[in-house]
Amino acid sequence: MSDMSPIELQSYLGGIEFPVRKATLLEHARSQGAEADAISLLERIPEREYSSPADVTSEAGEGIGLS
Repeated sequence: MSDMSPIELQSYLGGIEFPVRKATLLEHARSQGAEADAISLLERIPEREYSSPADVTSEAGEGIGLS
């Protein structure tokens, strides 16, 4: 599990327009200089369309300290 907070993960998603697919989330996070932990979390979420930053955070769940 990462020590990353939900706020930190969402900071890498700032400026992206939702809904969005996983591949676009990854591309955007990389362009924002996301740390390896954030990229790893995003790589592990299911391939689907996400409707909001909260949707992404919820799916990442345990990886960011949520249960």
